[in-house]
Amino acid sequence: MNPFHPFPPYLTQNFLNRVEEERNVLENISKSVSTAIIGNPHIGKTSLLKKVAENRQFKKSPHTASAWLETGLFTETDTPAKFWQRVCEKAIASRPKITRHLKVFTSPVKYDPFGLFEAFEKLGAKGNRVVAFVDEFDKILDRSHLKTIDFIDPLQAIAQKTQGL
Repeated sequence: MNPFHPFPPYLTQNFLNRVEEERNVLENISKSVSTAIIGNPHIGKTSLLKKVAENRQFKKSPHTASAWLETGLFTETDTPAKFWQRVCEKAIASRPKITRHLKVFTSPVKYDPFGLFEAFEKLGAKGNRVVAFVDEFDKILDRSHLKTIDFIDPLQAIAQKTQGL
């Protein structure tokens, strides 16, 4: 009898045969390389993300904050500012020492991609980073108001050029 079913994600002894994938994702995180985990439904993408997020080596890093986002909870009224507010709140909760760089983005303020870029640039320059675990990123892209250059381009620039995300 197959012990696996699509829900919930597996993190215990039933998480099998993903050592190489976990190592690759952790290596990319250590190099500040953005990583997309893609595949068919119910093959373990979320389980792999959760396994990486719970990795002892990753969690003990004093310079790495994490932010887990369940994008299935995003609504048609959520904005790019709300996305970044959630990322910053969760990152601060996981590593309070980064508060001063990101605190301004935890309140509903005018969306400021330049300010976000500079904040993550400062984090990266000091050897700190935020790892955003965005589960079901494609659901964000299903929201027409987030599938815009006002959201995607700053996200891409911050992730690729700051070393802080």
